[in-house]
Amino acid sequence: DAAIDLLISSSTKQWNWANLALNSNPRAIQLLEDNLDSIHEICLKSVWRCLSTNASPAAFELLTRNQDKIHWDLLSYNKNPQAIDLLQRNPSKIDWKMICRNPNAIDILRHRLDTMSKDKKDAICWTRLSSNPNAIDMLISNPSRCNWSILSYSNPNALRILKDNPRKIVYKLLTHNPCIFD
Repeated sequence: DAAIDLLISSSTKQWNWANLALNSNPRAIQLLEDNLDSIHEICLKSVWRCLSTNASPAAFELLTRNQDKIHWDLLSYNKNPQAIDLLQRNPSKIDWKMICRNPNAIDILRHRLDTMSKDKKDAICWTRLSSNPNAIDMLISNPSRCNWSILSYSNPNALRILKDNPRKIVYKLLTHNPCIFD
């Protein structure tokens, strides 16, 4: 909060508004909201993009009051539970590639997978889903669609599926994955 006070007391408002929009402090979001009318239009686009990624309750509250400014592709990766609810109410605005990486969107992804016909399963981005730590059960059920490099490299919950598929492991990437120490 002291840094926000320092910012407010400065004689200039030549701030990086987009960085402020990424700040989770409620006072930062209030400061941003108080100055929306004075932010140059070009900068304002970046502000709304950054706010769409900000999972803080204050940022999400500002977004819900300005839904026409939401960048739905970025909101699709926002981990705020309220963002997930908003996406569920607006499925046509979901960016299916981005949401596949969102660990809090598993229910949306499971529903999508369950309601798609077998030939449409590629509507899920399996490469991005392979990095999602909460998607392991979906990946176990669809091993032919997994990206084994991503699973080996970055999914911290992949140990079970990797153990069941040792010939698919990319061992030079596995050394990066924290699951190898579990």
